[in-house]
Amino acid sequence: MLLIGVAATARKRYPVDTPSRKRAKQKMGDREAFTVFLNHEMWRLVREHSDIVHFRGRKRPIEEFLYEFLRCELVHNAVVPPDLQPLRSEDLLTLGLPDGSMIGFSKLLLVRLNDLIWRAPENSFAATQGKMAKLSKRTPNPALQGTRDEAAPP
Repeated sequence: MLLIGVAATARKRYPVDTPSRKRAKQKMGDREAFTVFLNHEMWRLVREHSDIVHFRGRKRPIEEFLYEFLRCELVHNAVVPPDLQPLRSEDLLTLGLPDGSMIGFSKLLLVRLNDLIWRAPENSFAATQGKMAKLSKRTPNPALQGTRDEAAPP
């Protein structure tokens, strides 16, 4: 869910009509919005180690790795790729490196992704206040049948 929050925040920062930074005369796609957003916020995510991930024989920026192998796999296939399954109990996921060593992502990755979303100016109270005011003026949906607070039969 955090990667969906990252994608949504990225789209707030770079809406659908944003010009692409990679392809002249085209609009920025979801992947580009996600990766550009994470690249700009990377200092919050990987303070004490490299932002390059070695995976499947290639060096990849962590934002590309998170988009392609976690966000897309989870959203479109509802699975974590088998070569990312945690190998150590303290890891959220583990990557094998070319030299035979491993790098693990701990729960700290989740904490930092959450922090990154929470601190984004696009998600601040001031930025969302107008939308929240509109929502509060909407007519509430009627209660679903059988969901009203009624006394349960004896």
